Amino acid sequence: MARRNDHTREELRALALAAAEDIISTQGLSGLSARKVAANIGYSAGSLYQVFRNIDDLCWQINERTLAQLLLVLQERAPLAARFRLAAYASDYLAFARQYPQKWALLFEHRSSGDQQVPEHLQNQITRLFQYVEKSLHELNPRYKAEEVEIAARALWSGVQGVTVLMMNDKLFVKQSAGEELMLSCLIDNFLCGWCGESKEQAAC
Repeated sequence: MARRNDHTREELRALALAAAEDIISTQGLSGLSARKVAANIGYSAGSLYQVFRNIDDLCWQINERTLAQLLLVLQERAPLAARFRLAAYASDYLAFARQYPQKWALLFEHRSSGDQQVPEHLQNQITRLFQYVEKSLHELNPRYKAEEVEIAARALWSGVQGVTVLMMNDKLFVKQSAGEELMLSCLIDNFLCGWCGESKEQAAC
């Protein structure tokens, strides 16, 4: 059984995060505890608190890893034209939620205790995600002000999030196969028609 001095602080952190992700993947957020993580890697629960401030800090760091993984996927879409890039972002997000359902759920299900604030680094990652959407919207219609683009990006992504949540909870209630993809396409196409001030027939900003 490993002892605390068998690993550096960073090694212990990496081991604990990997163990926590494994627990979440198999048992969900409700199955996560410092005791389980510590037992998984052969340390005492007290040892974890020399690396993480509390269970919230552990969850936040898992979320940082999850968002970093998602952002790497989205970065690959950069060469696409803006309209196709946005559609690809939405499709990739849906696929990511399917592939990593528990880690994806942790992004939204975790609620910190007390008045603790989301760490700056995690908040910066969330901002980067929206900036990808904002950049594409700005390219499609540069006439809008920055604050209008910011609101539009969040409105559009809220729709993507809604479709994803309904899909993950099997609540889409559509008969067509791949209904979630059809819904995303409908959402983005119609949103961009309005954003670009075009008819569906034009549909090419």
